[in-house]
Amino acid sequence: MDYCTAHAAGAEAQMQRTKARRPYARYIAGLSVEPRPEHLEWHNTVLPLDHPWWHTHTPPNDWGCKCKKVSVSKREAERDGLQILDDAPRNGTYKWKDPRTGKEHTFPSGIGKFWDYNPGRAAWGQVETKRLADGAAAGKFTTLPSGGPGDWARPATVPVDAPRRSAGPAVDRAPEVRQVLRDGIGGEEAMYQDPFGDFVNVNQGIADHIIENPKRIDGRERFFPFIQETIEDPYEVWVSFAREDATGKVSLRRRYVKSIQLDKNRTMTLVANVEKGKWIGFDFFSRSKKSNLNHMRTGVLVWGRE
Repeated sequence: MDYCTAHAAGAEAQMQRTKARRPYARYIAGLSVEPRPEHLEWHNTVLPLDHPWWHTHTPPNDWGCKCKKVSVSKREAERDGLQILDDAPRNGTYKWKDPRTGKEHTFPSGIGKFWDYNPGRAAWGQVETKRLADGAAAGKFTTLPSGGPGDWARPATVPVDAPRRSAGPAVDRAPEVRQVLRDGIGGEEAMYQDPFGDFVNVNQGIADHIIENPKRIDGRERFFPFIQETIEDPYEVWVSFAREDATGKVSLRRRYVKSIQLDKNRTMTLVANVEKGKWIGFDFFSRSKKSNLNHMRTGVLVWGRE
């Protein structure tokens, strides 16, 4: 996170704290040497602070962008002769193909590649995800007793699905972990809807957690492209309470289970771990490790595919 992005993240946090008094946000075009035409067009755009447009258009919106977003009250907007809009500007989109992976990405016009996110929202999400992932890795947890597959009339093995996508590359350097995750979810963060209609947030906080300890770069990054389908189309979803042995703290976790055919000779079962609506990591098991997998298929079965 560079200085401008870090400053924007702090400013966003402040705007959220004062939202009751100043519930709108104003786009102010910067004084760059060569300002982008769209940024000049957005100058003095005023929208509700939580309008979805800000999710992708909160400055900075590219390298060198000096635009700003400031919060305003209705009275301040009227004083400056500004209209509070219901509909955001529509400038279309453009496509970019990553020459390294061949993957095509779509971005809003006027926004640099992978700058289509709100630094404040992303920073909070990444910090919270990393905190949860660190806690899960650092502590020793005991899953509190409930039931397993047999108690819920589920088969002993998880049926294998054909994956929607191919596995990603194995990497051995920290920056590459971020890129593999970025390629896997199509940007810095993503929201996926599970079979209940609940949303799960996936963001670079998990990359921060992995990069912090080189021993965690163990090949699981190859499965990042399967995050979406594991959450959206799992075979089972289990919920259980886990108690951290050192502190006695109990947390509620949701586990999404899915088996996929990696290639002609290999299958893998993935378990996506979710806590407080955030994806905090994968466990993965070969078909020969059925007993290990069934330790994860415990708790309360809250959803199961027939």
